[in-house]
Amino acid sequence: MAKKSIKNYVFYPGLGLDDNLYPNAYSLIEQNFDFIKKEVAAWIGAQVAAGNPDFLFNRAKCIRDLEYIVDGVRYDMALGTNYNAVFQGRAESNSQEISPTVIESIRNAEARILDLASVSQDNTAVARIEAAFDEVVDVATNGPVSADTVTFNNPTNANATNIAANEKIMENIAFLQAEVNAWVDVNYPDHDHDVAKCSRDVKYALEALAYDILYGGNSASYDSARFFYYFDAANNPGIDPTHVAQTAAAYNHLSTVIGDVVDGVAITPSAGNTETQVTAGNTADGSLTVTL
Repeated sequence: MAKKSIKNYVFYPGLGLDDNLYPNAYSLIEQNFDFIKKEVAAWIGAQVAAGNPDFLFNRAKCIRDLEYIVDGVRYDMALGTNYNAVFQGRAESNSQEISPTVIESIRNAEARILDLASVSQDNTAVARIEAAFDEVVDVATNGPVSADTVTFNNPTNANATNIAANEKIMENIAFLQAEVNAWVDVNYPDHDHDVAKCSRDVKYALEALAYDILYGGNSASYDSARFFYYFDAANNPGIDPTHVAQTAAAYNHLSTVIGDVVDGVAITPSAGNTETQVTAGNTADGSLTVTL
């Protein structure tokens, strides 16, 4: 199969000049998406042709997931965050098809990226790409408990309110986890309620919201919502159908308090919430509309 590797840097869409930390590498990865996918697909095909039974997995799904991972790595490199690597690692760890050969395919995609000229010539970009892939593989292999703490780098085009809102969300994750759990216990006392799962999902949603507020758009929240309703191999949804109403109500409650939280306004916690809200430090100025 004929393939073409693009070696020239062109304009980098989606990020301002001052906010893209590695514009050449970012653009080159974007332009070579199809090339990288075809290279990895051909490599997997070669393993199958050689009689390796370990590679008889859903190749189309693997390539789709690799595209998600490569896109996330590209944004983490450009923005100076690790959010996407952590998220993609969590998503892969939840996959029904994760295996050593899938991990090997992820590493193969990494090698293809590092072979691109404008990537390999930038040692710092290489280090960030390697760190992102290491995180994806670590979390995919060892589970979400192994994930690094999500960190953000403030872009030059972010205003003080967005930066403060991002900080306040991250500082209050424990408080908001406890608030949602307490609110559910008070308002749905007859429903079974998995506190650990609820806390985990609230954390994921808040990290995604913090990302979107800081960098713009809704991509993280969109992906987080899709992951929240993930279907397994048996087509079972990630959320129990009997819990849909209380879950939606709980997130509506979270939406009603998150605005005060980012503004540093103390809220009245639900009965049973013993966590302390962080109100000190930088706060938003009340002009930001925050929704989940």
